[in-house]
Amino acid sequence: MGKLFRYKNCIVCGWENPIGFDIDFVEGNGYVYGRVVPGDKFEGYNGIIHGGIISTLLDEVMVKALFSMDIVSVTMEITVKFRKSVSIEQELLIKGYPGEIKDKIAFARAEAILPDKTIAADAEGKFYILKGEQKKKMIDELL
Repeated sequence: MGKLFRYKNCIVCGWENPIGFDIDFVEGNGYVYGRVVPGDKFEGYNGIIHGGIISTLLDEVMVKALFSMDIVSVTMEITVKFRKSVSIEQELLIKGYPGEIKDKIAFARAEAILPDKTIAADAEGKFYILKGEQKKKMIDELL
């Protein structure tokens, strides 16, 4: 079990970012999750959360899922499938699941789940694993 690092100014988990979400992710049984109500400052179309914001949340929870496996990584690629729009005032449950590890590459998947338990969006990601000095430097910047 790894530490779910946070960076103080991150748009998703940072507690000092005035426009951020300040999500405190938690480990579940084989996954990591957090809850958020994005609000109107993240609106795309009228009353709907911008898809880029949903993508950002999914990316972050996948990185946190890898943290839970003691893997520090950076995103190489994500693919997001949008299934339902998300109202600016709906709470989202964001869940991330670590996947296969291949040498320097890790895979993960994530879901954005609406209060009625339907999936609003899901994603798959590919992440470059930081090791040695790169990993140490990144961890030193996190809390």
